[in-house]
Amino acid sequence: MKIKQIVILLGVFVVLFIIWLIFGRESLDQSEPAVSLFPDFKSDSVAKVELTKDDKTTVLNRDNGKWLVETSENYPADKKFVEDVLSKVSEFKTDNLISDKPEKQSIFEVDSSGIEAKFSDSSGNLIAHFFVGKMGTDYRSGYVRKADSNEVYIMDGNLRSMFGKESGEWRDKTIFNFSSGNVTKLTIVSEEGKIILQLDTENNKWKLIEPEAANAKKDVVERILNTLSALKANNFAEKKELKEYGLDEPKSLVSADLNDGTSKTLFIGKEESGKYYVKRADQETVFLVSKYTIDNQLLRKVDALKEEETKDKKAADEEETK
Repeated sequence: MKIKQIVILLGVFVVLFIIWLIFGRESLDQSEPAVSLFPDFKSDSVAKVELTKDDKTTVLNRDNGKWLVETSENYPADKKFVEDVLSKVSEFKTDNLISDKPEKQSIFEVDSSGIEAKFSDSSGNLIAHFFVGKMGTDYRSGYVRKADSNEVYIMDGNLRSMFGKESGEWRDKTIFNFSSGNVTKLTIVSEEGKIILQLDTENNKWKLIEPEAANAKKDVVERILNTLSALKANNFAEKKELKEYGLDEPKSLVSADLNDGTSKTLFIGKEESGKYYVKRADQETVFLVSKYTIDNQLLRKVDALKEEETKDKKAADEEETK
């Protein structure tokens, strides 16, 4: 073998060895079975979560069983986001030790450059305190270090995305959450006019009341109700005067009357960059919802709602009313 080839091979070996030293799993004694990183951690015991990233801290508090984003005016938190974080911490194990050298913490970003996470119980006792570092090389894992330890572990999951949300991103984007089957009346107001639909509870059929009397297409009405009853925002609007969003005197709305006497009304304001500004009638929060959802799934036109009757169907309906 030529000297040049030997030198090249040695160079490759040295580079690979350096990479292994930095990123590989070091030859640390892992003969002991893996245990929970936080053995006393129980999701039900957590009452407060503090997540600090880039000197900005998000605080989540549990209040009477409901999670609130304290740093976003105590707005309700997205339940799934919180549950995912709590579940992930309870899954942390000590079986994937990467390093125990303090000088390597900055490499894995599990020092002050990472995301600091604190979990406390209702008495204020700290039950978990750790740093979330950068993503693993597979982009499906992340590095974690307990605050009082030099040991760095690699854990499954996109931890930076999970723990690194800003305060506003933790807010629940749910606008409505009710049963569409409980709706007895639907009102749609747009620039084209007012549409009222009423459920004939005896025959379980939807009837068009305004602007004309006719049978309504049940499947179209149900699609509107399914969208409205589970409506979620794409995002939240900045806090401004309602006039700025066209919501001080909204020209469009969709309202559902329920069989318990309550109603769910969505005011629709200006459209901007493919999204509408909307708000509930009973709340001040302004949301952003896609133009497609508003125009194609909620503000349906009369022609799309009205059932075209055949002669046989018309005769059957007349017979039914006798």
